[in-house]
Amino acid sequence: MKMRKRLISLALASAMLTAGAPGAAAADSSPVRINEICSGNKKTLKDSSGKSPDYIELHNTSKKEVSLAGMGLSDTKDDPFLFKFPKGAKIPADGYLIVFCDGSKDSPKGEYHAPFKLSSDGETVYLTASSKKSADKVKYPPMGDDMVYGRVKDGDKFSIISPTPGKSNASAKAVSYMAPPKFSEKSGFYNKELKLTLTGGEGCDVYYTSDGSDPRTSPTAVRYTEPVRIYDNTKDPNVLSANTKVSLMQYNPPGFKIDKGMVIRAVCRNKKGTESTVVTNSYFVKKNKPYYKSMTVISMTVDKDDLFDYKKGIYTVGETYDKWKHSGDFKQVDPVSSENVTNYNQHGAEWERPAEIQVFRNGKHVLSESTGIRVTGNYSRSYPQKSFTFHMRGKYGSSKIKYELIRGAKDVKGKPIDSFNTFLVRNGGNECTAWDTTRLRNTVASSLMEGLDLSTAACEDCILFINGEFWGYYALMERLDESYIQSHYGVKKENVTTIKNWERSGSSKSYNDYIKFYDWAVKADMTASSNYKRFCDTIDVQSFMDYIAAETYICNADWSTPEYVNNFMLWRADEPDENTPYADGKWRYMVYDTEMSAGLYHSRETSYKYDHLGNMNKKKEWGNISALFYNVMNNAQFRKDFAANYKKVVKENFSYSKAEKLIKKRSEDIRAASNATDKRFGNKSDFDGAVRDMLDFYNNRSSYAVNYLNELVKSYEE
Repeated sequence: MKMRKRLISLALASAMLTAGAPGAAAADSSPVRINEICSGNKKTLKDSSGKSPDYIELHNTSKKEVSLAGMGLSDTKDDPFLFKFPKGAKIPADGYLIVFCDGSKDSPKGEYHAPFKLSSDGETVYLTASSKKSADKVKYPPMGDDMVYGRVKDGDKFSIISPTPGKSNASAKAVSYMAPPKFSEKSGFYNKELKLTLTGGEGCDVYYTSDGSDPRTSPTAVRYTEPVRIYDNTKDPNVLSANTKVSLMQYNPPGFKIDKGMVIRAVCRNKKGTESTVVTNSYFVKKNKPYYKSMTVISMTVDKDDLFDYKKGIYTVGETYDKWKHSGDFKQVDPVSSENVTNYNQHGAEWERPAEIQVFRNGKHVLSESTGIRVTGNYSRSYPQKSFTFHMRGKYGSSKIKYELIRGAKDVKGKPIDSFNTFLVRNGGNECTAWDTTRLRNTVASSLMEGLDLSTAACEDCILFINGEFWGYYALMERLDESYIQSHYGVKKENVTTIKNWERSGSSKSYNDYIKFYDWAVKADMTASSNYKRFCDTIDVQSFMDYIAAETYICNADWSTPEYVNNFMLWRADEPDENTPYADGKWRYMVYDTEMSAGLYHSRETSYKYDHLGNMNKKKEWGNISALFYNVMNNAQFRKDFAANYKKVVKENFSYSKAEKLIKKRSEDIRAASNATDKRFGNKSDFDGAVRDMLDFYNNRSSYAVNYLNELVKSYEE
């Protein structure tokens, strides 16, 4: 059941008495009552795993300890024992107890977790005595994040108040809350036009926009007076996609009407100017292309100036470039050489912008979140189709997505990852504008590396819309960072140090220790058993061997070449933790950006004939893993182990039968979406020819790779 929308204050709540009030109704003599309900816990309270589930607080109003064994808690009247307190469950005299409502069937030691979640729209929760008689029930209204519906001073009156979990509500303050507008139709894909009704609370007006702007501040916001027509708007003029200054490369915006959806953003406002939060919904009418259902669709809504304003827009070339271009320092250079003077190549918090996302699967809306976005990538930032990183932060809303966003992402125990602090949508990197484009090389390589002692980013296919305009095919991916380590390996992110392309995140001590170790290891006599032992005590040797094998087998020309080293990342736990074997202080390797491989561009360095293993960078500059590898190859035991492991990786991970099956399936999965993306961005690519190139590489690579391995081993034994 849902309450009528209105502004709720402490004064209004004082009328809500126990008998017949929407707040609470006690029907049994139990002294235990529902005291506080939080249906939007973001920052108020964390459980033992560091997550912030919604919760219900119980209060024992008596002066004696009370057993909870056999009592039930539920959000369903017909099933009052959805959660049943186990034997031994107690609540002390005048004490408080928290039950986390996160849908979990199991409770960790010392906590209670219920197998249901709380609706942000408001509903009724039920506390039932072991005798099956009602002990208490509370109907709570819609609330904002980190607000609770609680008993005022632990009494009989309810109000929306500040949270006080685990203690008396005596110090809680009343919180004014205006419910957001209600949409008559959910976000989603529809086969026919709709008439969208927007409803606000009593005494409120609803204002909305249809251009992606914030209705609280936008000059385009209009007051709702009649149903909004939701229609197939593909024939409407292109707006964001008509921008031309998005790259230093030659680029012409689409000369045709691209696929579009409608984004409606609405807010409630009363006569005093008090406003609700903004609700954003996305609608797609008569969008029947198969990939809109077979792939995850993300509708991203962002103020257009945050992307394309020449001063602050993160997607545009920007005014800094124009000033530089007309200065005496200007030289005609390629897009990467001039990256420091374009907006889209800027980094850091200053270049993060707020956005809303709605996620769809099989045409159904499954998730809405507020987030921060940044343009991401290296060279590929210069392309007209850019990649984005999404950052979940409390200042936008949730600090994490509590959803299985990237299907296939699993921890080391095989459990699906259902919580994300960050994620990204990737355009294909170096492979997204070439004539040799499949947009598959990176994701195929990562899939073939499954089972190796390496960290790789799980991904799935997705389509991105920005402010309702088709932005093309992307890979929806995990981001390799400290949160990834925590969710995959169980090592707390505060205990993690990473080194990525010579940049540190985490402990400066761990970083400096690695520098000292590296400087020693590239020069040390590895034939000495004591030196090799130190190497093995510092580096996870299996991860090291798998890393070299995988990168050299696929001929990743953007990793280690005779000229340079790039795209390397390693991590370690700074302090030991007996709860996880991965917190042993050893460095392990992470793989990313592998698309410049497997025959890309028909170059010598990505050819299946290339001896990548023997032609890595041998300069002993700091951080160069290949110099470290060439030195440790002097150890006979390592050589033996590495050769055996390399051949195993070739046979089991990169067998042609396995690669062929994967490439053919993946190419069929994305062909239509990839071709539509090429058309959208004016890229002339031979998709099928590029797929044949990949198949040709994996069909012929193994014999060359093993021969090069044998030659390298032999060179150390002569």
